[in-house]
Order: sequence, then C-alpha cells, then structure tokens
Amino acid sequence: MSTDAPQSPRPTKVKYLRWLALAASLFVAWFCWQLFGPNPPIIISKDTTYITAPLLPNGLPDYEKYVLDKYREGVTPENNAAVLLLQALGPGDLEPSEFPAVCSEIGLAPVPPAADAMEPLDEADNRQRISNWLGDFGQTDSDRDRADEVIREAVDHPWSSDTVPPLAAWIHRNERSLDLIVRASERPRYYLPSPTLLNGTTEILIAMLLPNVQSMRDAARALLVRAMWHLGENRPVDAWRDLRASHRLARLMAQGPTLVEQFVAIGTDEMQVDGTVALLDDHCLTADEARQILSDLAARSNSSSVATSLDQFERWSFLDVILLTKKDGAGGLLEIHDVKPHNLAVKLLNRVSIDWNLVLREGNQWYDRMSAAARISDGSARRKALDQFDSNIGQPAQQLRQPGQWIAGAMSRQKRSELVATSLAAWFISDNSAAIKFEDRANTHLELLRLAATLAVYRAEHGQYPDKLEDLVPTILPQLPVDLYHAKPFVYKRDAEGYLLYSTGENGIDDGGSNEQYRNGILAGRELDWNDDPTAEKLRKQIPAGADDLSIRVPRPAFKLPSPSAKR
Repeated sequence: MSTDAPQSPRPTKVKYLRWLALAASLFVAWFCWQLFGPNPPIIISKDTTYITAPLLPNGLPDYEKYVLDKYREGVTPENNAAVLLLQALGPGDLEPSEFPAVCSEIGLAPVPPAADAMEPLDEADNRQRISNWLGDFGQTDSDRDRADEVIREAVDHPWSSDTVPPLAAWIHRNERSLDLIVRASERPRYYLPSPTLLNGTTEILIAMLLPNVQSMRDAARALLVRAMWHLGENRPVDAWRDLRASHRLARLMAQGPTLVEQFVAIGTDEMQVDGTVALLDDHCLTADEARQILSDLAARSNSSSVATSLDQFERWSFLDVILLTKKDGAGGLLEIHDVKPHNLAVKLLNRVSIDWNLVLREGNQWYDRMSAAARISDGSARRKALDQFDSNIGQPAQQLRQPGQWIAGAMSRQKRSELVATSLAAWFISDNSAAIKFEDRANTHLELLRLAATLAVYRAEHGQYPDKLEDLVPTILPQLPVDLYHAKPFVYKRDAEGYLLYSTGENGIDDGGSNEQYRNGILAGRELDWNDDPTAEKLRKQIPAGADDLSIRVPRPAFKLPSPSAKR
C-alpha cells in the first residue's frame, strides 16, 4: 500500500481565466480611480499658491485684492502722479462708467471733465490741420502719411513756430495739460488701478484691463514735441525741463505691476534718446546747463523693474491661471494649443484627476529659476543664464509632442500632473526672458546718454569735443563707464562734424555703430529713412548682417519736412 500523499489537482483553465478576469477588473478599477478619481485639495502655502491671504469664499487666494492692496499702499492724492495725469489726459481708454470709480480710488474729486483733457497729438483734427498746411486735403493715405511724418520729425528734431505753425498752435492750445504733465512727473508715486480690480467681481489677473497705458505714451510724446520746439527757439533750459519730465514719466509707469507696463515704460524711455542727444549737441547749451543735465541723468538708476514684474505679478498671474484651469478642467490646455474646444479629448481631460499642488509647485520653481537669472548683476552672465533658462524650459515642452509621455500620463497622476505643469509653463513663461534683454538695451542707451552729456560738458568748456574718451577723466568723470553688455569701454570715434559713440551690443562684434533691426536700420550711427525710397534701401544693404550696435551720432540730422503733394 502506497504512503504517498495524494497530489492536489492542477488549477484548471477556468480558474486561471477567473483570476485573470479578477486581476483585469482590479486593474481597470485602479486605472479608472487614478484617472478619474477626486483631485487632492489645494494646499495654501508659499510653495503652491505663493500668497496665503486674502482668501476668496471658496478658500483659494484672492489675487485681485492682493494686487490692489499691495500697489495702493503708501499712495496719497498728494504723492500720486496719476491724480494730475488724469486731469491732464482725461479718461483715455477708460469707459465712462469706469472713470468715476478710478477717480474715487485715487482720491480725485470732482471727476475732471473729459473736455478739459489734452488733445492727442495724433488726433484726426490735428493731423488734418497739418495736412491743410502742407497743401494736402488729408483725405488719402499719402496725405495722412505726410502729416504723420511731420509729427515724427517734431518728436526728436528741433523745430520752431515758423517751421511748423500748426504744431506750435497745438502746443499753445494744450499748454495747461502739458504743464500738468510736467508737475505730475515730479511726484514720486504712480498708482492708477485697473477698473477690473474695482468692479466687485472676481476675474483672472491676465484679463485685467490696463487703463491709460497708451495715454501715458502720448503724454511723453507730447512733451518731446514741446521740448524740441523750445530747443528750436533757443530755450535749452525749457527743453530739458520737458525732456526730463518725459524721462520721469517712463520711470513712473515702470511702477506698474504688469510686464506690459514695463514694455511700454522702456519703449517710452527709449523715445527720449534722440531728443536728448539733439539738446546735448545744441551749441547754445552752457557748461552749467550741460552739467545739470549730466547730474540729472547720473541721478537716475538703471531700470530693474522687469525682474520684479516677472517675479511678482507675472508669477501671480500664472498661478491664477492654474487655479482657473483646475476649476474648468485640464481640457483647457488643448484649447491653448488650438484644439477645438468641443473636441472629445477636451471633455475627457476635463474629467481626469490632476494633482494641482504639484502643478503649482512646478510653476513656482520655474519662476524662481527665471527670477534668479534675471537678477544676476553681471550683464554677460545674466544673458547666458537666461539663454540656459530658455533652453531648459524648451526641452520639456518638446516632450509634450511624444505620444509615450501621454501614455505614461494616462497611467500615473504624478506624471500627468507634471505634463500639465510643463504645458502651462511652456505656454506662459517661455518668452518672458526677452523682456530682460529689452531692458538691457534701454539701460545701455541710458549709459550712452550719460556719456553724451559728459561730452557736452567738455565741449562747452573747451569749445570742441575731445579726441578720446580718456580726456574726460578726471575733470568731469572720476572714471569711464563700461559697456553693460561686455564690461568693455564704449567705442568713441571723433570726426570733423562731431562724434560716433556706441556699444557693440549683445553679439560683442564691432559693427561700426550699425544696427540691422533697430528702428528702420542704422548705418554707422545714422538712422535710415523710415520709408523705402531707393537711397535708403541701397544704404540698408551696407549694414553688416546681424549688426546690433547701439549708437549715438552727433550731430543729428536737421528737421526735414516731407515733400508736399501737388496743390489741388
């Protein structure tokens, strides 16, 4: 008799299939749970939402109120330039229903009548008067182009009442507003809140309306026209008063929180360059007057507001967008990438589970890296860091096009959340570092203006410009400034008429003061005509490819009236 234990029967095929079906059911249940399960609640912290108060009734940050409270702090009707500017410029692009609320917020009462506002320089009636004076009817595009050309010339070339009578008449009509703008520029603060922040509704920051940004630019141009009129009539002190006020307007606008305001402020600042150079080369300028201009320019700090805007408002706007995407669902990401909003993929993505805390943390880390790069003091090192940042943020963006990444995202909430973070960062942050480079260019122009003012002092004291920059040391300057791009001396070339002064630009190559892209093209410090006449086009071909020098050429060309159309 055998004593061996009986063998257990082998699992049957049916049992295997049952176990397989159970495993498959569990996998499907797990997959659906991780794909469509509830999202983790938002954690309010520095690492995620960045601000922790104030909060909305739903417990999420109230970024609108935070911005409003931060930028109104310490502002009074007496120190706020916007109070005088609204009286000078009127409501601008504010709607009639919005203007009283903005005036009330800044303590301006009563609401200034719109009829008292400055007549815009480019307003149709003013252009028509110039067209009539030119002998045009002002009805065709070419007529309007000639009127615009007169205004462009008057912004940065000296002119007199005899040169352009309609513009002189415009100055006299708007003298009250222009004087108010000058007074406003002397105030230390500029706070003009968006009506979006005052309307009692909650909206995302990137939808915030920016009131009177264009009006501020118009105000600066108006002061430039009057400055060049003063200069053309041998009033250099009055000319510098208006030019200095225009410079200060740009600095006031830079107090705004948004990157758009920084761009407009920098662009406004750069408008002053040609007019300031024209004043510095004026032979009526005395040594004391030249030294005052040098002192005023030296007292101005270089612009650094872009880094602050990126680190603060642009970051808050990005986090605000993330919270909106959380509310509406991740399908909005496909809409960003031009997928039709009613596509089935959008509806499915709106239902998937995302760890929005991970998305917020990832976004903050990108802004931390960009802000750190933007605040590097050495110009060359800063640009290298920003280029590396652009490269770094571009690499994960490329991964979004790989199907395998999205398959992995379907299997893992963490991976899916990382993809959402990458998609939002690539859309929102990728081009922001260009603003820092724009600011570098403006700061280089400011340094060139300071050096031009030093040269004006030397000429007023010695009767001619120096043969070399070293002659300015130590009687006028303790030491020579260096190019912000490469920490090397600026290039200075004396000639019979004046001089050419320039930075070799971001590429570091000496292109002889030429620039391929800036304005209409610059050849050896001379800006080519704005139109495409054959002479300008021929000269444009002489500009070296890739040239990016930033230059000042003295003397500047004289005011040039456009050729009038045939009399009708």
